[in-house]
Amino acid sequence: MKKRIISTICLILCILMLPVTFISCGKNSVYTLGPYEIKEDEYTYLIGMYKRRLLSTLGYEEMSMSTQITDDGLTLGQYLDSVYRKEFDISIYTLLLSQSLFDEYGLTLTDKQKDDIEKLIDKTVNYYGGYSEQAFKRIVKQYGYTVDTMRSVYTMQAKENAVVAHLYGDDYSKLTAEAKENYYESAYLHFQVIVINNVYKAVTDSDGKTSYINLSESEKATKNQIISELNSLLVKEAKYPMITSALKMTVDELFEDPGKTYNLLFEKYSDDTLYPGGYYMIAPTSVNQIVTSNALSAAFLLKEGDCAVVTAKRYFEKGGTIEISGETETINAGDYFEYGEAFVRKLPLDEGAYSREENKDFFNEDDFNYMAMKNDFYTVLENYQKECFYELRESSLKDSYSIASAIANDLDYNLIYASKTTDK
Repeated sequence: MKKRIISTICLILCILMLPVTFISCGKNSVYTLGPYEIKEDEYTYLIGMYKRRLLSTLGYEEMSMSTQITDDGLTLGQYLDSVYRKEFDISIYTLLLSQSLFDEYGLTLTDKQKDDIEKLIDKTVNYYGGYSEQAFKRIVKQYGYTVDTMRSVYTMQAKENAVVAHLYGDDYSKLTAEAKENYYESAYLHFQVIVINNVYKAVTDSDGKTSYINLSESEKATKNQIISELNSLLVKEAKYPMITSALKMTVDELFEDPGKTYNLLFEKYSDDTLYPGGYYMIAPTSVNQIVTSNALSAAFLLKEGDCAVVTAKRYFEKGGTIEISGETETINAGDYFEYGEAFVRKLPLDEGAYSREENKDFFNEDDFNYMAMKNDFYTVLENYQKECFYELRESSLKDSYSIASAIANDLDYNLIYASKTTDK
């Protein structure tokens, strides 16, 4: 059983770069926007919280930043900063610009919102400090911020949430169809996969119990011949591929139309036919992003209509046991095994796919609407920043921070997010 290198990322955001001007700021300011600012202690809190949430999302809370996660020696810390630093910077721009919008829209925090902030602070102090603020001060000092830092950050976040509610409604009821389609088109890939399993097959006994057995040598040879011919036909683009008894099809059937040919091959030979309309998955944010899905990686690099062949892998989301050829094997969550080849064909995005019932496995409505809102909000902020009277500025102090070196915030994270999803 082989182990995955790194988990698929749950949470993928649209990368938007807002123009900034580098200046030498006051000692404690990392970012400024006129009278609004993100101070060093606030920035320390925010990057620590971001790191903690990121590690939880990726499933690497216990892994050292110096751990090598790729064959070429890339460490986890290097990976986090190279792939996710822009995303964190965007969250800072969003928070700061929201403070100005909050005032421009004439919004106010309710007494309940203010009270909730104080309750969360009290809860954190009491939980970790044993109802002693002095004891908690000694603990929180190790993280580089104070109780006052928590209060100022919570207040800024509450104002950002108020701006979002003002624009999109508490339940995103104001989110437009155009905003949803824009997010879908900017974030998703659509692709089909023909899987040829040359390792095992499922068999069902008279009691209806399903088990898995290895293919015979003869069965493997047939599967491997199919793989070879599909590779020649779909990937190598040979003009006149050799057709043998493995692919029982005529030349006319194969060359009438590339799309129809692929669909016909899918119907006749794919050992995985769960999604005949293809897969819809969030694209990696960069070619450097490590993902567990070989098919997704291939689709990211392909041109529409083109095909690639990758190793088919079966991942286990949960631990347990599996019976293969009469033997019971223990597996762990994240384990995988290779079981053949997957022929990936990239497809164009079809309008409104996220709203169709047959695609419900790929689009969770709440998560999709949340991400569509964020994508649209970034556009709103980008336009506002261009028109804003104040200039967004960042200090060179920012360069002294990194996700890898930040202290992951284990304090209020556990009280805020432990029982929630970590992508919101």
